[in-house]
Amino acid sequence: MTTEQRLPRLERRTWSVTPLKGTAAIVVALVVWAAFSLKYVPSDSPKGVALRRCYEYRDKALEWHTVRGEYPDSLEAMDAPLAPGDEENFVRLDKDPWGNPYVLRREDNEICVCSWGPDGKEGTQDDIEVRHAVADRSQGHQHEGHERGPQHPWD
Repeated sequence: MTTEQRLPRLERRTWSVTPLKGTAAIVVALVVWAAFSLKYVPSDSPKGVALRRCYEYRDKALEWHTVRGEYPDSLEAMDAPLAPGDEENFVRLDKDPWGNPYVLRREDNEICVCSWGPDGKEGTQDDIEVRHAVADRSQGHQHEGHERGPQHPWD
């Protein structure tokens, strides 16, 4: 068999790169979209550390509510034993990466754990806030410590 006779067989075995180009373009587009649409904060950056700690304090406030039946009014309120007989305080209060205290605020229908960011001032663009919706106290939900009112929204 000559080289010319083998050549058509080799051409049949080759494959096209064109379908892979389309797939690669889609993958690249998704990665670029994710990079710009998701607010990625490196976890080891000061902002990432503060954000992670705000989420941890938020989770502790939810656990506090589960055990005590009420949300704390401040982080300082959780700097105590969770239940009678506990020897250690429930949370250890830290400063944010810029040396400012974290803040837990109880607002109308949410709790908010905040770091005031590098400038240490409330209400500026560099503030870091983690919010969590909670039941409105005025509606009298039983899990908020009230005896009156519906236990579930569908009641």
